[in-house]
Amino acid sequence: MKLHPIAAAVAALGSSAAFAVCPPTTTVDTDPGVGEICTIQPTTNTFYIAGASAQAQAFNAVAKNLFDVPNNVIQVRAGTTSVNSHVGYYGIRGGVKTLIVYRNSGGSGAGLRQLVSNTTAAYDALPGAASENNALTLGTVTAVTGGSGTFVATSSTNTKQVPSLALLDVNFNEHASGVVPAPSVDYVATSTLESGKTGLQGFGVAVNPALYAALQAQNTAEGKALGFGGQPSIRRADYASLVSIEGNIKTAADLLNDPADTTPIVVCRRADTSGTQASSNIFFLNNVSGLAGYGGALNPEKDPAGDVTYVLGSGTGDAINCLNSAAGGYRIGVVSLENVQPASAWKFVAIDGASPNATYDVATSAVALDPKQRQQMAKGDYTFAFETSVANRKSASATVKALRAALVSQMADSTKSDLAGFAYQDIGFFGWAAYDSTVSPANKQARGNRNANNSQPLVP
Repeated sequence: MKLHPIAAAVAALGSSAAFAVCPPTTTVDTDPGVGEICTIQPTTNTFYIAGASAQAQAFNAVAKNLFDVPNNVIQVRAGTTSVNSHVGYYGIRGGVKTLIVYRNSGGSGAGLRQLVSNTTAAYDALPGAASENNALTLGTVTAVTGGSGTFVATSSTNTKQVPSLALLDVNFNEHASGVVPAPSVDYVATSTLESGKTGLQGFGVAVNPALYAALQAQNTAEGKALGFGGQPSIRRADYASLVSIEGNIKTAADLLNDPADTTPIVVCRRADTSGTQASSNIFFLNNVSGLAGYGGALNPEKDPAGDVTYVLGSGTGDAINCLNSAAGGYRIGVVSLENVQPASAWKFVAIDGASPNATYDVATSAVALDPKQRQQMAKGDYTFAFETSVANRKSASATVKALRAALVSQMADSTKSDLAGFAYQDIGFFGWAAYDSTVSPANKQARGNRNANNSQPLVP
């Protein structure tokens, strides 16, 4: 049997001699007695998208819609790597054979740093830059399986590439100071970028079971009623104090107002390049980088000399692993709300009494757990939520700009997906409705917006 360098046998359906039908973007070789061999045709356009890990669900929900015939698109997986961190989509876009690759290593800020870098070498030279290759290629695709709408292939090869687009948890001028390099021969200024917003993404303070119980005890001792299911609340000011250089709360005794509590505190912090970290800085510390005249900010802390231990991670999974660690202590950090709270292990807490994931249900006239974790921010009761965006260089080709416009349109469209931790803004204020668990899908719309500037209040 002859093998193409980009060849893959199509899986047999059942025990019969029938084989899956190859998509139009492949050729077919019918060696007698072997079956069809799907060979992916050479790609004309390749686009690499970098950026936020919290945007993975949104991207994967709409990626196939970026192509002329979504059912003919092949999802190209990076070996055993999760599609939520590294994935490609291959098909016909605008009549042209196209591969779109998404990788979020390092988070929102890392994608932004790649976008402003003129070369991959310039990006690799930045402190903390991810050294691994970032863009899948189709050099050794092995196994195009499935049928219409479910084609899947696997690629074990990749290369370095400067991205066409970056998916961001916030705007391109809202990451921590120092994340984006100063303009030079190697890096363009953020003023040369443009973006479109995609919707409102929520974040929450998550804690391990030990701290959850301790906060319950603190709330009860202070005469505060626990929320739905016994959910405790943390003061926004207290968390800000814990994670800022200027703050005085650095022990469990201070945080819980219990002099006898000597339990060590571990902050499961994201790296500065993380969009989740940028969101935490904006919400708790008023720390918005790059906005002229914006003052009153606290400085984020990550290497204190005192009692708090910080564990830095580049991805959401790192923060969750830290929260779930068996090493003990009180563990706390910020996690985006597309991560639905598990039945056990870590849990979200309310902030100043506002829950991120329990809301009033008009169908039952009672508070209930929101399976999509968005109703509280959608109606404005919970404001730890920021507008996400897709960015590109203003000098980018018309093809890249068209891809950005299509991606923004698809991600922002409430008819295209039903994402956890994400409130849509495509219909606007008058599209919002109170949460009703008997309506499916339940309300998706946000009452408010930040007018593409996350330092502005969330207002209707």
